[in-house]
Amino acid sequence: MEMRAKKKYQLWMLPIVAVVALVPSQWNTARAIPISFSFTGTGTGNSTSFSLVGSGTVTPYGATTITVTGNGSGGMGSFSNSFVVTFQDGSTLSATSIVTPNSLTSISGEATITGGTGIFAGAAGSYTYVTTAPFTQSTFNFTSTGSGTIIIGSGKVVVPGAWTNNSGTDDPLPVVSNFSHHVQELVGPEQFGSGMLLLDQIAFRSFPGAGPLNSTISNLTISLSTSPLFPNTDNGRMLMSTTYASNVGPNDNMVVYSGPASLTSLGCAGPSPCPFDMVITFSTPFFYDPAFGSLLVDLQYSGETTTEGSLDDALFPLPPGGAVAIVSGASNTDTGTFEPMGHILQFGYTGCTYFLNSGGQSFTSAGGSVNVNVSTPAKCPWSVSGVPNWVTPSATSGTGSTTLTFQAAANAGTAQAATLNVAGLNFVIQEEAASVPGLNLIGSMAHIAAEENWTTSFTLVNKGFTAATTLLNFFGDASDPSGNGPLTLGLVFPQRPIGSDRINAATLENVGLPPNALEIATTEVKPAPTSIIGSAQVLAAGAVDGFAIFQLIPGAQEAVIPLETINASSYLLGFDNTNNVVLSVAVANVSAQAANIPVVIRDENGISIGPLGASISLVGNGHTSFVLSDPVLGFPVTAGIRGTVEFETPAGGQISVLGARTTPLGATKTLTTIPPLANVGTNGGSFPFVASGGDGWQITFVLINAGTTTAPATLSFFDPTGSPMPMPVAYPQTGDYTFTMTPSVAQMIQG
Repeated sequence: MEMRAKKKYQLWMLPIVAVVALVPSQWNTARAIPISFSFTGTGTGNSTSFSLVGSGTVTPYGATTITVTGNGSGGMGSFSNSFVVTFQDGSTLSATSIVTPNSLTSISGEATITGGTGIFAGAAGSYTYVTTAPFTQSTFNFTSTGSGTIIIGSGKVVVPGAWTNNSGTDDPLPVVSNFSHHVQELVGPEQFGSGMLLLDQIAFRSFPGAGPLNSTISNLTISLSTSPLFPNTDNGRMLMSTTYASNVGPNDNMVVYSGPASLTSLGCAGPSPCPFDMVITFSTPFFYDPAFGSLLVDLQYSGETTTEGSLDDALFPLPPGGAVAIVSGASNTDTGTFEPMGHILQFGYTGCTYFLNSGGQSFTSAGGSVNVNVSTPAKCPWSVSGVPNWVTPSATSGTGSTTLTFQAAANAGTAQAATLNVAGLNFVIQEEAASVPGLNLIGSMAHIAAEENWTTSFTLVNKGFTAATTLLNFFGDASDPSGNGPLTLGLVFPQRPIGSDRINAATLENVGLPPNALEIATTEVKPAPTSIIGSAQVLAAGAVDGFAIFQLIPGAQEAVIPLETINASSYLLGFDNTNNVVLSVAVANVSAQAANIPVVIRDENGISIGPLGASISLVGNGHTSFVLSDPVLGFPVTAGIRGTVEFETPAGGQISVLGARTTPLGATKTLTTIPPLANVGTNGGSFPFVASGGDGWQITFVLINAGTTTAPATLSFFDPTGSPMPMPVAYPQTGDYTFTMTPSVAQMIQG
């Protein structure tokens, strides 16, 4: 007995050791989180039973054990123990426990983390220690180092996040029997916020109003991996490949589910989105860190039978793509077809991840405030850093979801900007200069469209030899939720670094645009019940020019919005509303003063057809748009005919006008803009490109006499060498569709 006691005492004289054995259950151990922490504590004993219980911050996903050996002095009775734990991420916890030894000579055993509340490695949870071996000591110290995968907290995330409360695009499932196919959906890392996640389920939802969905799959294999590719080309990213193998992550590809599956939903009537009621729980959870790349969801279907239903999808313009993209095709091929869209998905997860409802805010020099929503599971900690002295936050740290307010003070100096770190995500705040020497109005864009099914991309070019300052101002329409006045748009800057490329702005200043350089800003793809429309004005100190492109996402139709740089006495649009062709018109008041804009409508022969005294009234910087032939909002006299409509600039004012023409094309329509003819006088002009003939091209020339007397007009055609080029010509106004091959067409146009 004496020898055994001595042997135990000698073991106690070894250096302080505590071994952590973290045993993950169904974890992706290839990407386990390393854990390092230390304990220090002292106690005083007064009884003989043994237990150790503490509460604090760690809950593991799987089994976690701590084995402790160490040294200490003998003693009797229970003692209280206070200790501090320092974790690898720098967070700490303090706890107190009561220890009652049942042996005079040794301390050894295991402590198992079982549950509770708290914070660890950016995640929330808790623990309880229970030890089961005899020891005695009144003073002890020990340290522990180990590795494992502890993740706490839980939640659900919808991707793309903008579709959480909005339905997307109807994706009818083909009616098939015993069908096999392969689908890869790539989700951009920004859709998962900041923080590491353990993904444990995936869910789909029906498209509202499409009825029930019924699909059974004999075998569905779902694999997840962290892909080096992306669903968009923002900032030079590499787009998803049409070769399946190229999209798979090289380090962590894991089968998370394999077996029969049933996708069954009752659907919903809408217009609100349907619930995520088609859920597949993973048999093996997947550890995903957005910092390492996109999430690839690889679905291989075998023996699918579908009788009805539609899934809810998100659709994006290409280029540049969006938050998700898919490649799909037959199951027995190496490649598939790429589409800039994907199913709207919901992932269940364990862990702490963080989302912001905005990437930044731009202010005028007057300053202002902005509310920022931080979304995260309960008890997940967050903090704010990088705050400049001209910005005041409502809080700098906390736990769980919250709304932060940032107050920007008025700026009396030059333009200023700061990138804050909010819950691990960038939030950009910009503020205009109090004044910019040489700043002048360069031009205006009569129409812009955003949200719902529209995006507008703005391109500004510095044509000068020195750096220029630009100011892009947006103004709304009476139909917008915010009405007339400054219009705040969510903007994306594809040339800027990812993470600092998004900002909300009604006015946007760019200081130091280099010579011959360009900057692009695009409105965010954002689902909404209706689109937002308005106009834009460009101011600059320097030789700046530009244009915009608006795009109708379904059908991938787009058209150019020229920057109107002329302040003309009137603007004239030619229209052809025959054969189901429709002209829409946008008019913007570029002045801060209210304007009453006279409207004159003429037929194709130049005869005024009224209504007499027609006009459009706009508030300062106001905007309106309408279908020209609309019986209520437009001028029904233009229905089914050709002619012109002229908008006269009020005395002392300035306006901007744009036409948009839609032409039937099978089951869809084509979209193009019609630039107005500014009344500034002309001696002729040229078209830099014409095409006709063999590969399906047809071009229509519209010549308008904007004067008051009859005028001759000659239209000549030249080939790429400058030689006269015969072109087939027909005259739809006269009913003469006999094509005449001629290198020059002469006409008399009535005034």
